[in-house]
Parts: sequence; structure tokens; C-alpha cells
Amino acid sequence: MDEERNKKIDKIEEILKNIYKILRPTRWRMFIEGLWRAIGYFTGLMLAIIILGWFLNMIGVIPFMSEFSENMKEVLNVVKNK
Repeated sequence: MDEERNKKIDKIEEILKNIYKILRPTRWRMFIEGLWRAIGYFTGLMLAIIILGWFLNMIGVIPFMSEFSENMKEVLNVVKNK
């Protein structure tokens, strides 16, 4: 009984090792996933800063942003009309 049980345990252990070998991520895959996460964090942070800046500009907390946005609108209109 113990011998049969040990064989089953060994077989299960072998199967689990094979599954681990198949599912184990490689270093390059982990590196690329890390890059994508970093890009996602950076993009999200930039969007949050832009939205916060826009909101603060709209309520008038940051007055220099309105001057900058007016200048950018003028530049865009000049480029658009050419």
C-alpha cells in the first residue's frame, strides 16, 4: 500500500514539475511585461497630471496655465490656418 502510494506521489510530483517547466516565464518575457507595466504607469500618471492641471486651470487656481493655454491656442490656430 505504501509502495503504491509513493508511486502515485512521485507521478504527481513529476507532472507538477512538467507543468512548472511549461508555465515558467522566461527572463525576456518578464522583462517585456515589466516594460509594459512601466509604460502603463507613466501614461496613467501623465493623464492624471494633465486632468488635474486642466481642472485647476478651469477653477482659476493656476493662472499661469491659462496664459500658456492661450498662447498654445494661438499657435495652433496659426498652424491650422496655413
